[in-house]
Parts: sequence; C-alpha cells; structure tokens
Amino acid sequence: MQFKAHSPGTLKGIKIEWDVEVELTDEVRAAMLPSDVDTMRVGTLARGFVVANITYPRGTLAFRVAEAHEVFLQVPVESETAPRVPKVKIPGTWTVEQDGTVERHRGTIGTEDDDERIDVLIATRSPGISRARAQKMIDDGCVSVAGVSIRKSNHRLRAGEVIEVVILGPSQG
Repeated sequence: MQFKAHSPGTLKGIKIEWDVEVELTDEVRAAMLPSDVDTMRVGTLARGFVVANITYPRGTLAFRVAEAHEVFLQVPVESETAPRVPKVKIPGTWTVEQDGTVERHRGTIGTEDDDERIDVLIATRSPGISRARAQKMIDDGCVSVAGVSIRKSNHRLRAGEVIEVVILGPSQG
C-alpha cells in the first residue's frame, strides 16, 4: 500500500464521494502517521484517473489533509487473477403424488429457476394449474418452502429450496 499526495492543480476534474464509511485499520493509521486519520474527511474516487504513471482506480480511498489537498491510498493490484470457477448447475426436480383426495406437488429448485417467482414456477411445473390458481393457493396457505407456509405470490425462490403444494380435492381453486 502506498500513499501519494498531489497538489490542488493536479486534482482538476476528479470526482470524490466524500464522507463514505471506510474501515480505518491499524495499517491505514500507520501509513498516515503523523496525521490523525480520525480528524480527516474520508472519501472514495467516483471515477479513476492517472497522474505521473500512477493509476488510481475508481473506489480508491482519499483523505482530505487540508482544504484542496488530498492524499490517495493506492492499494496494490494483484498480479495474479484468481481462476474463474464455473457455476455449478443443479437440476430442479418436480413430482406429483395423489393420495385419495389430496394431491401433493413437491420440487427442489435448481439453478435454472433461481430467483424465479413462486407462482410462476408452480404454474410452469404443475400440469393444469394456472398462475392465477397458484396465487390463490398461496393466499390460502397451501404452499410451503422449506416447511414454512408462504403467503406472498411474488416470493423469490433460491436454488436448493424445497417447495410443496398441497391441493385438497377438486373443490379447491
């Protein structure tokens, strides 16, 4: 980590978002000695800029030492980038069981359905159930996610969650 000070003339056109929350670590405090960082205004750069072959990316910390005199914290750039890990695909499941007058629809949410609305998923997975009927069943408390009754038809599902729909006889819906 390195601190660089620039004169006011160098800072023309630089946009700094002042008074942002910044974790003032012991390392930052030591680098700023003899200055007291608690008495300075702290901000981050709203856009990056280059001065004298030093690149300050967006988000770089800025400390206002005196009026129109800022000190920028340049965080070392990692020379090695982390390898990209491919997203794991989890297939969804859906089963329908009939037990007398009770029909149970059960499923596990896969990655392809991640962040899908619960009423949309029920309508697409359950044969013969429209989205309007799915919304009514949710309102009636017939739908649960991870064993908890869901009462909002706009509930967003997450991969790995287990959903259950219970239909009591032909009179429902």
